[in-house]
Amino acid sequence: MAYRIGGDKQEEAGRYVVADRDIRAGEIIMSSEVYCFGIFDSYKKKICQTCLTYTPSPLSVTCPHCNQVWYCNSECASSDSSLHSHAPTKRDVSMCKALRKIQMIAKGMEPYHLLLLKMCVLVVCRKRKDMNSAEFKILNDLVGNQDKISSSSLDDFRYIAHLFTTQVMPNTEDILSKEDLIRIMCIEQCNSFGIWGEEGEWCGLGIYPSLSFFNHSSQRIDNIQSLIYMK
Repeated sequence: MAYRIGGDKQEEAGRYVVADRDIRAGEIIMSSEVYCFGIFDSYKKKICQTCLTYTPSPLSVTCPHCNQVWYCNSECASSDSSLHSHAPTKRDVSMCKALRKIQMIAKGMEPYHLLLLKMCVLVVCRKRKDMNSAEFKILNDLVGNQDKISSSSLDDFRYIAHLFTTQVMPNTEDILSKEDLIRIMCIEQCNSFGIWGEEGEWCGLGIYPSLSFFNHSSQRIDNIQSLIYMK
């Protein structure tokens, strides 16, 4: 049975959608590609960088330039759309360099902070590829509720933005400033979806801008395990 989805907006919750009938459990109502994501280091060898598929055993195909991302197979490696491609004509060298730098400063850092650094790398590289990207505009229009985020979290975000602009990807503030990065991290807090393994393992986070219409609470959705299939 077909249904319509209409849009609306509230000041604090931002944009959201409303269906004109009840939606059945398990019914697919929308598909969306991830704009940016981060995988915890403890799971990066089990999550394909391209399709985000989880495998119980470590993957065998990795990027030879940074050895920080893994793939299901050579096909996923060659079709990586995250700008982290094996093909020299496509590969964003700065992404490999940035991921290596993150590993150099990783010792003693919180896993979540490392994940945020990786997400920032992907956002900056995508923004640099297309400075007028419509996809980035949709991301940037999401509600961040920065005034409602705890002062300790904001201090963490400022520290991460400082690390990013001084050690991970210096000289990129013309693409995204420290303030822009902090806002992206606030958006992640309110709009990200969990990436999960088959047994309920929390493997990482992704921002799917279109799917944020369904997150009317403006809080991270960590309890939807099937989102591993939203690619």
